[in-house]
Amino acid sequence: MSRYTQLPADWAAVSGVTQILNKPTLSTASATGEYTDILGLPLISTCGHSGLYSDLIGQPIISTVGHSGLYSDLVGAPALSPVATAGTYASLYGLPVISTIGHTGKYSDVIGAPVLGTVATSNNYGDLNNLPALAPVATAGTYSSLTGQPNLAPVATAGTYASLTGQPNLATVATSGKYTDLSNTPALAPVATAGTYPSLTGQPNLATVATSGKYTDLTNTPALAPVATAGTYASLTGQPNLATVALLGSTQTSPTHLHELLLQQLGRMLA
Repeated sequence: MSRYTQLPADWAAVSGVTQILNKPTLSTASATGEYTDILGLPLISTCGHSGLYSDLIGQPIISTVGHSGLYSDLVGAPALSPVATAGTYASLYGLPVISTIGHTGKYSDVIGAPVLGTVATSNNYGDLNNLPALAPVATAGTYSSLTGQPNLAPVATAGTYASLTGQPNLATVATSGKYTDLSNTPALAPVATAGTYPSLTGQPNLATVATSGKYTDLTNTPALAPVATAGTYASLTGQPNLATVALLGSTQTSPTHLHELLLQQLGRMLA
């Protein structure tokens, strides 16, 4: 913890440890904050202080309409026709003469309208003139009402195979779909229907290991050293005599631990 105490600086101090050295000389405005204490102030017009349009120098002369906004105060305004203010069709000059149908919208008021037949308004087929003579099928819509019908074979209406004439002689298999109904079928080997390996003929003589998959079923297997199956260092033959540090990995150990390691090495050497 520091033995010295930091004192705050004093702007007004003229001596001592709290005095601020090399202080800049400040203007009057920096102390008062008054706009009038600023040196070199620009000359501002009366309008700059009042903000009134009337204090502006060289104001433009504004006409009466500039203040009122009335169309009637415009100088040289054009004379408007009645339709400009009324906005009605009747106030237009030179209106065209519109016929009666222009007002009513009725077909009967059309001049030179064609004479319509009764069917034009009734929409009835019976009101047509010069109707053609229709055959019975035109209104009945049935096959039996046709004239000159062809002689159809029984199959045309029955739609069954049995109603056909001149049917071919089909073999039994054509309708049963069974393999046993085929004639001249080939002689199949047993494996063709059984589908098993024992049903094959001429099978090769497989060794026992081919089906068991066991290492012990192999013949002429090599004689393996004990380490091949044990996988431990102790099962190696011809082990080197290792120094204590090779086993401990350190130059410092307890006597008890060292004794145990020596016994373990001796046991491996005698194995």
